[in-house]
Amino acid sequence: MTRPALAALASLAMAAGGVVAGDDDVGERVFHQCEACHSIIDDNAGMTGPNLAGVVGRAAASLPDFAYSDPMTTAGKRGLVWTPDALDVYLAVPHGRSIEFFGLPDPVDRAAVIAYLTKLGAGP
Repeated sequence: MTRPALAALASLAMAAGGVVAGDDDVGERVFHQCEACHSIIDDNAGMTGPNLAGVVGRAAASLPDFAYSDPMTTAGKRGLVWTPDALDVYLAVPHGRSIEFFGLPDPVDRAAVIAYLTKLGAGP
């Protein structure tokens, strides 16, 4: 699928509250930026960010064995759930983080990563 076509689908899906199936290769490739801090496999040892397998639909700051930042813990207590829309907003302009990540400004990249994370399912 071409980037312009994926962009159009991403805009349409986000407006409708859905997730673009998209090009798995794009989502996986963009996710490589996240792998410096986040894992999607069982062993999350030594990672500075929480495991992202199963993140879609999960309450924020809810993994029991991870020390979240105060802002992220507060967001979780206030009911933040990582829906595709919430992930899109967060990935565009991250907040409540304790690391330097400046976000994914391209909506196509965000939609592809969200689709990739959704495809991963429940995770570990």
